[in-house]
Amino acid sequence: MDKLDSYKSKAPAIIGSTTINHEARIRLGLNCSEYCLLDHLTRQEDKGQHADMLTIYINTGFTMAEVEKLFGTLVLKGFARVDNGKYILTKKWEEGFADIENEFDNMFWKIDNKVVWTGTRKKALEYYVKLRKRYSSEFLMTQRNNYFNFLLLQKQLTRFDQQKMMCQVFLNPMTERFNEDYAEYIVQLKNKYGVTDKPKPEPLTREAVNAAYGKNNNK
Repeated sequence: MDKLDSYKSKAPAIIGSTTINHEARIRLGLNCSEYCLLDHLTRQEDKGQHADMLTIYINTGFTMAEVEKLFGTLVLKGFARVDNGKYILTKKWEEGFADIENEFDNMFWKIDNKVVWTGTRKKALEYYVKLRKRYSSEFLMTQRNNYFNFLLLQKQLTRFDQQKMMCQVFLNPMTERFNEDYAEYIVQLKNKYGVTDKPKPEPLTREAVNAAYGKNNNK
């Protein structure tokens, strides 16, 4: 943690950013700073990298004094412990998202208890868990539904039966296809083809998915 001290004249630029899932933050009893620090540290662990003071500062802007204070509260809240003078993260952060697999299987991967995605469930679930630490389930469900409805409308208006992307492609945090503005794509399609009616939105059903993309036998 002494690398930061070597910048005598000017501190390094802060380049990091954190998207906070406030539902999860409140549920876990964290403030924004605690959430940001935990998010950064676990991302570093996922990469197999060590988070020293320099990387923490560059990605969060927290100074050593602030980090020490935050770790103190994280120890009290059970998210970290001290082992031989070092702060170690506990499993509490990961366990705070323990129900996500069930949520993924029954709400995102399936509609009406039927699989609606192609691709590898294991990899898609891995990405979903990562994304849920930054985005609400409602946002991801809405994006999925908007994407499916865009494909359906595109087929209806243009006769182009575009192949649905695999679930792990849609959820990949590196490319963020899930974050595209599919609602705006729908508006643009309607404007292009002169669709002026504004039907009330209806829940996405298994029948609609089959009608648009054909039978999906993934289990």
